[in-house]
Parts: sequence; C-alpha cells; structure tokens
Amino acid sequence: MNQNFFNELQPSTYATRQASPEWKEAIESLVTVQDHAVVDIGCGGGIYTKPMIELGAKQITCVDGSEVMLQGAKENLANFSGVSFELGDATATPLQDESADMVLERALIHHLNRAQFRENMTEVHRILQTGGQVILQDRTLEDCFLPPSKEHIRGYFFSEFPQLKTVEKNRRYHSNTVVTELHQAGFHKIKIKTIWETRKVFNNREELEEDLLNRTGRSILHDITDAELRDMIDNIISSYKPGEPIYEKDRWTIWVAEKA
Repeated sequence: MNQNFFNELQPSTYATRQASPEWKEAIESLVTVQDHAVVDIGCGGGIYTKPMIELGAKQITCVDGSEVMLQGAKENLANFSGVSFELGDATATPLQDESADMVLERALIHHLNRAQFRENMTEVHRILQTGGQVILQDRTLEDCFLPPSKEHIRGYFFSEFPQLKTVEKNRRYHSNTVVTELHQAGFHKIKIKTIWETRKVFNNREELEEDLLNRTGRSILHDITDAELRDMIDNIISSYKPGEPIYEKDRWTIWVAEKA
C-alpha cells in the first residue's frame, strides 16, 4: 500500500467531508453498533468514524498507516470522547488479540494487492472477538462501470476514456473474490448490500466544474491530459440546466461477515 500519496496530502483533505445519510442508514440495517468496541482500519480523516460514534459505539480505535491522515482524524474528532488513535498498517495493527467487537474498513481494500488483502483479513480475524463482525465497503468493477447519468458522474470517466478501465481493473475486486477471502480467513454469515451514496451536493454546474478541475490527486484522472479533462467536464456540465442542483452519487458494495 503506497503511503507516500497519503502523506503528501494536507491533514484536512479527507476530514472535511461528511458521511452521507444513505451510508448511516445502510449500516443501521446491517449491524448493531450500540455498545460495541469498534476499530476503524484505514480511518483516513475520521469521516466514517463519526457516524459510528453517533450509532452508539462505546469506544472506537482509529488505525491508519499515515501520520498525516491520523492528524486529520484527531482534529476532526477532537470533540468526541472514547476515541483513540493508532499508527499501524492494515496487515499488522498494534492492537491486541480479540480486542474488538467490530471492524470497519471503508474504501481500503482497493489499495491492497491480493496478498495484502489476505493478510489484512487474517489481521482483522485476529483482533476480533468470536462472533465479532467486519464491515468492508468498496466499489466493485460492476459498481464502477455502471453507465453515466446526471447522478453517476464518475461513469463519464470510463465512457469517455475507456482506457481508464484498465486502471480500475487492476485495483478493484469482484464481489465473489471478497467473499472468498472472507471465508478463507474464517468468517461466515456473510451479508452483501449495494448502496448509492451521495458523494457531494453542488448548488449549480459551476460548482461541479470547479470540483472536477480541482479534485486532489485527480484519482484515476491523472492518466488523462488537461485538455482531455477540460473536454470531459464541458460535456458533463452541459447536461445540467443553469442553477440546477446536482447530487453526485457513487454505488458501493458493503460486505458484513462474522468471525466463526
């Protein structure tokens, strides 16, 4: 997992956004967080730690391999009690055996190659109590390659630049691969749910245009030129009326499994 990318970002990069209501509703429908000891591995800026606290977690440990990200999480969660922070790799955390009731990993596994993913699942199994649950969330290839629409703006990336699909194919897992790794690590009672999660709301197309031009690191868009990016943005914003609010959404897959 390349930590240089994260260490070069400002601490607030992944701390200023808020988890969407759809996310919180999905988690409530899948697990009971109340009174559980939760570990958020790959916590980033703590965006998704907050709703876990709001759902009643008795304590949360935020783990991340980047000091920059942990600093952002500390600032973001400064007003919350029962939160601790640990610097650690997803495949080797400093946590004790069977010390957690629940582990959350959101948008983490696509940063791990297959061997690292397997090590990560072994590590999650180690720190969970028997009967404890792991929550994985990421985008599968099926999620990423859905057709573009006024809500699914990310779909334009692949419809306009099919070569970018190769980037995603090299880092995204099929759902059945995730299930296989969960089973092999000793998890069972696997539940799978797909959700449309609001990434951001824009008041008008000018705000969307500015956001697309200034997305930190450009995600996979670093593989296209500035001119190509400009042409794609012009195409996207032309589908919206002046002053029309824009709700950008991404589809995600969530897997919940229990330690046998």
